[in-house]
Amino acid sequence: MQDTTSLDSLQQQLQQGSTTAAPSLDLNALMPLMITSIVITIILTILFLIYVSFSTIRRYKVEKATLETQKDIRRIRELMEQQTKPAAPPRAELIVAKEPEATESLS
Repeated sequence: MQDTTSLDSLQQQLQQGSTTAAPSLDLNALMPLMITSIVITIILTILFLIYVSFSTIRRYKVEKATLETQKDIRRIRELMEQQTKPAAPPRAELIVAKEPEATESLS
């Protein structure tokens, strides 16, 4: 019954050209709800920013460690290549220089 009376009064206000067709709201009654919502939103925003910061720091550390590992692998490969290279054959000029010495001492 009350709904029909509110609809009737709303219809009368619309016919009269009233611009405030909606019933007036008591903002003081909504203040605790608004304050609670704002506080929860701020807390969630702060937690999200902390998460993003930690995520960014972790990603930076992982990328840095990956680059260091790649540098270490390159160094190890270079060392392994140096160890597996065959020894350089003796130069011919050293051999030629030693032969005359050997023949002079025999004569």
